[in-house]
Amino acid sequence: MQAKYRVTLWESEAGWGRKPFLDRDFDSFEEAQAYYRAENAKNTEPSAPAYYIYAEAPVLVDVERNPPQDY
Repeated sequence: MQAKYRVTLWESEAGWGRKPFLDRDFDSFEEAQAYYRAENAKNTEPSAPAYYIYAEAPVLVDVERNPPQDY
């Protein structure tokens, strides 16, 4: 088993919903958490814009069974 911490980026668009955009894998939880926080820090609008990208919290995955996706 090859374990990594994965952060999935999602895109959300008004009227279309959301869908996964990109998976990014990290060797440590700290690296994954820093990336997750940095991506979400870009969302500074007081309300959700018509289109935006956000990161989902890191999860531990087996890369051999669940390779990263580039959607």
